[in-house]
Amino acid sequence: MRPDGTRLRNLTPIVQALPYIMPRRFDAQNWATDYVDEDLLRAYIRQKRREGQHVTHMSVLVAAYYKAALEHPKVNCFVMNRKVYQRNHFCFSFVLLKTRADGTPDETALKIFLEPEDDVFTIARKIIDLSPFHTSLFITNLASINTTCIFHHCYEFGTTGVFICMGRPVPDPTAPEGSRKKLLPLGVVMDERIATGIEYSRFFAAFSRYLRKPEILEQRLDGKVPGLMASKL
Repeated sequence: MRPDGTRLRNLTPIVQALPYIMPRRFDAQNWATDYVDEDLLRAYIRQKRREGQHVTHMSVLVAAYYKAALEHPKVNCFVMNRKVYQRNHFCFSFVLLKTRADGTPDETALKIFLEPEDDVFTIARKIIDLSPFHTSLFITNLASINTTCIFHHCYEFGTTGVFICMGRPVPDPTAPEGSRKKLLPLGVVMDERIATGIEYSRFFAAFSRYLRKPEILEQRLDGKVPGLMASKL
């Protein structure tokens, strides 16, 4: 028994064998690069701020990830002691860069828990629990320090299954000549033991779809309507 998850027992033989073939998280890491339409995302953030709603790149990305994870829950699993568990909550961790009184930089790792009734606005307002390394998603924003994205390892300590790094926006190579269109690069590292290739593929297709239409994230991320839920009780 674990307080943070339930062991999955109805797994195929190959999935059950993977934690023995790859016992360490760094053995099982897969890397991928993805791109987000930076112009679309920035226009959405500016529009929401004109409406009085504080929204950031990170809150939109996390909301899109969580909504896709609610539809494809295998990405919210983790491996511990060669056993696969379904996490019984969703949280994300990130590093907050602060400046001390003497002017030196200081990094603080934070973890935030989300609920199905959250939306992109409530995510932007949340803050925090304990160990940031026991988390569904670890995310970092290197664009905030004008640095390109990297592929950050999933920590062996803890239960991190996916690590996403946002990098400095780059020109869109497919844009017409003379265009200033930008893309936001994402460096993604995944523990391949928690989900199959097709499960990851379907998850990231949904993740990308919500980032292309961030207005979808303004409603409950589980897609339920509170009024209709109450009427059925």
